[in-house]
This record gives sequence, C-alpha cells and structure tokens, in this order.
Amino acid sequence: MRRSLFLCLALALLCGCSGAESPPSLPPEVQSWGAELPAGDRTLWIELVETGRPAGDGRVLDVNIYEKRGDSRPVQHFEDAYYCSNEAVDLTVEDVNFDGNLDFHFIVAVGEGSNRFSSYYIWYAEHQAFQQDPYGLNNLCSAQLYPEERVIRTFMRYNIGAHETCFYRFENGGLVCVRRLKIDYPVALENGREGLEATVEDRRDGELSEVYRATVDPAEQPPGGEIAPGFSRWYELDACGK
Repeated sequence: MRRSLFLCLALALLCGCSGAESPPSLPPEVQSWGAELPAGDRTLWIELVETGRPAGDGRVLDVNIYEKRGDSRPVQHFEDAYYCSNEAVDLTVEDVNFDGNLDFHFIVAVGEGSNRFSSYYIWYAEHQAFQQDPYGLNNLCSAQLYPEERVIRTFMRYNIGAHETCFYRFENGGLVCVRRLKIDYPVALENGREGLEATVEDRRDGELSEVYRATVDPAEQPPGGEIAPGFSRWYELDACGK
C-alpha cells in the first residue's frame, strides 16, 4: 500500500471536543479498552469504546476520559476512527512529547509491510485536559519513542527493498524532522541490472539538506555487508551530528 493511502487514513481521524455529553449506552457485547493514567494528584481513566458506526473503511471509536474509573460521565469525550482489527488497537500510556506528563495513544491502521499509524492524545497540565494530536504525530509511521535521547524514530516500508527511517525532535513547540534515511529500490543501473539508491538528509541551518547519496548493485555487495558504504553510521544521530 502506498504511503499516500496511509497518510490519508491518518489525517481522516475525526476532531475531538471537550465537555461533551456522555455517548449513548452501548450493547454489552461491544468491545472496549481501558487504562489508568496518573495526572498530578489523581488517576484518570481512559476508555476506548467501539461504537459499531462506520467511518469510511473503518469504524468510529469513542474516546472517553473519566475523572476516575467507574464514573458514569466523562470529563472529556472525543470521536476517533480506526481501520485495524480489535487485537491491534494497543492502548498505550507514556510521555509522548517528553515534557514529564503522561499522554496516550493507540493504533488505528496497520498495512502492508507492518506499517502502522496511531492516534495521539497529549496532556496539557496547565489546562488539565487532553488535546488530540497537536503536533501532527498521527502522520508518523511505526513511531518509536526514545526518551533518553528525546527522539521519535519512524519507519516506513514501501516494498521488499525500499524503506525510509526518520528522526524527529520537539523544538520550539513543534515536531521537527532532523534526519531522513531512505532506500529506493529498484533503480536502473548503468550495467542494465536493478540496484538500490541510499540517501540521507540531515537538518542543517533549519532545513533538511542532502548529505549522502550512493547507488549500489546488490549483486556486488559482500554477504552481510553494509547496504551502502558508510550508510549505517547515519542511524546514530550523535555519530554524525545533530
């Protein structure tokens, strides 16, 4: 599945609103997921409820935030949409933007190559409320958080040989891509065979600039060798500059 389709799915998530009425009662067989989320001196209860209503090719999901588990009326209510199996939702509580406050996210789409997209909810302590994806995180594919480095790393597979890895940091209240490594395959080689092209873009002077490019014939690569000479070192942010 092409990248554009995944991005469309991610951008199709419905906007949320706070202070809404509780959603109507649902049949007991409808599936739900829940998790506790410590916020200051209280522990909120996050609940996702399958509504059974269609949302394009997916289904509408109610996202309810309760003051505590067992409450009947949420303090915040959002509508979202998901396009994967129930088993893949994977509701997760963690500090997404590395500000010391816990946030939550859950998977909404899983495609070819195990590419996955999630929906993110960020806690703002000054407002004592969640905001739905204020940074554009929903557009990130297969995101992994690295709290010690304060980095988010993503991975997108295009086909059996083509893929892309990006590194993001939070800067000046926004999410910024600081490095992109990409393998294009297949590309036509001068010898008539199919090869691959490896490129790296690094953030310099406020924008991404190409700092590496190599075209490789896989047939000439030694077994177990680097995909392209010197390419792997760019996966270490500190090794090549930030």
